[in-house]
Amino acid sequence: MLKLVFEKAKNGMVMSPGTHDAVYGCLIGGAIGDAFGAPVEGWNYWEIREKYGRLAELIASPRANANQKPGGVTDDTALRQYIALAIARKRGRITPNDLAALWLEKGTSFSAR
Repeated sequence: MLKLVFEKAKNGMVMSPGTHDAVYGCLIGGAIGDAFGAPVEGWNYWEIREKYGRLAELIASPRANANQKPGGVTDDTALRQYIALAIARKRGRITPNDLAALWLEKGTSFSAR
């Protein structure tokens, strides 16, 4: 999905290398954080510490909105990618209707699963 976002951006609008790197870093960083945090989403730090000690490796998520494999991402990452793609396609600001149209077009083809 990230490849598609950047292909659209390269073909349709001027993006400086610094901007490209910053956007890419935000999307990748968000996905990594999502993968680490998905199994313990909504937990307090003491609950995490009690069950896992220090969470230092990717573990499977029991949640239905996640890939459910170690390192799997959730619908949070899918939504972030939808928004990035909508912005790249529109070449700037988007409206709720722009995002809804993309969501209807893509359907479940890039859900978290």
